[in-house]
Amino acid sequence: MNTIKNSLNNVLHRLQNVSSSPQLDALLLLETATGLSRTQLIKRSNRPLTLREEYRLSRMLWQRLNHYPVSYIHTYQEFYTYTFRVEPGVLCPRPETEHLVERVSSYISSLSYSPRILEIGTGSGCISVTLAKEHPHIYNFEATDISSKALQIALWNANLHVVGNRIRFTHKNLLRTLPWYRPDIIIANLPYLDRKRHNNPSLQKEPSSHLYSSQKGRGHYRKLFTQLSQSGLFEDIPLFGEALPTDMEDLHKEAIRIFGKNVFFTTFDSFVFQICVPSDSVRKKITKKGGDMNE
Repeated sequence: MNTIKNSLNNVLHRLQNVSSSPQLDALLLLETATGLSRTQLIKRSNRPLTLREEYRLSRMLWQRLNHYPVSYIHTYQEFYTYTFRVEPGVLCPRPETEHLVERVSSYISSLSYSPRILEIGTGSGCISVTLAKEHPHIYNFEATDISSKALQIALWNANLHVVGNRIRFTHKNLLRTLPWYRPDIIIANLPYLDRKRHNNPSLQKEPSSHLYSSQKGRGHYRKLFTQLSQSGLFEDIPLFGEALPTDMEDLHKEAIRIFGKNVFFTTFDSFVFQICVPSDSVRKKITKKGGDMNE
């Protein structure tokens, strides 16, 4: 029988040309196959694998070699120090989305009241759940998604982290139906990849409808911007979103075309942007101060 150490080396070798993090992937596969923690794997490295463990490892290795995300195989993904359940049909949380959470969290901390937060396209729920954990005084979250499967997983994750009573999950396509309330913050992490430019094998097992957008990756945001513009809902409400750094200039132009030249568009870090359409009264105050929407 193969020992844990031999199996780890074998898996690591076979993942070299498949994964950008073969060592981490190999450890996660061994953890899942054996039920042991990383520390236990190291301490018991000379322990032989059982036949059942070898079978499970072989099956999971085949999946990873065929570009299944390791999160689907492991069924969990670490995000912002929290653990989230993920399954096929739901997008795996990305490290760059942690920057979006950081930016929104910073904005929330600057407020003197408990805001009403609307997240559009919640997926696994990692953004709203993380913000609810980080800001326990907020009880007014709504998280929407067009996918029933995503909403099921998001609710599971909310209950896992004991915030399910503070987040209302709604089946909705963008803003096809308006919320009955006026949100104080809108978050939208919508599909933003162009299929022609981003069609590598590592993305093929994740739901394409959660990854790709029309019009060179800007179709979903264009539709959301249009809905917000037509709703009369958007004045003085910041919208935080995520997109590719190379698309920020085009998104800015799109926002100006839809909302007008007075729209504020700011980029943070590499993947995060914020837009806001100030009301006349707020615009006058900002002009007098010579500041921006975050002052």
